[in-house]
Amino acid sequence: MRGIVKICCAVLIAHLVVSPCHAFNFSAKNGPRIKSDDGQFEIGLNARAQLDVHSLDPDHAHADYPAFGSQRFSSDTGDGFNWRRTYLTLTGKVNRLNFKFENDLAVNATTAFPHSLREAWIATQIGPGQLTIG
Repeated sequence: MRGIVKICCAVLIAHLVVSPCHAFNFSAKNGPRIKSDDGQFEIGLNARAQLDVHSLDPDHAHADYPAFGSQRFSSDTGDGFNWRRTYLTLTGKVNRLNFKFENDLAVNATTAFPHSLREAWIATQIGPGQLTIG
C-alpha cells in the first residue's frame, strides 16, 4: 500500500512540475473581459440597445383654435415603444488573430441570424500592415 501511495505522489508531483500554469485576468471595465497574462488570449463581451418611446397626448377640440399637435381626439393615444436595435458584440484576440462579431438581436423573424449579423471580421498582422477579412 505504501508503494502505491509513493507512486501516486510521484505522479502528482511530476504532473504539477510538467504542466504549464495558465493565469487569466478578469476585468469589467468597458464590459466583461478575460485576458491571459502572456497577452496571447483576450475575449470581451459588450451589448447595447436602442428603444424608441412615444407618448401622444390627445388634443381637445376648441372652436377658437385650429387643431394642433397629435390631432388625436380619442383616448386611445397609441402609446408604446419600438425596439429599434440590440447589438451583442464579441471581440477578442487569439495569438496574432483579432476578431469581432456583432449581431443585431432586434431584427424581425424574417431576417434571422445570417442576415442579422451587423459586423464580422478577422484580422492579423502581416509585415508592416494588417490583413482584415470580413
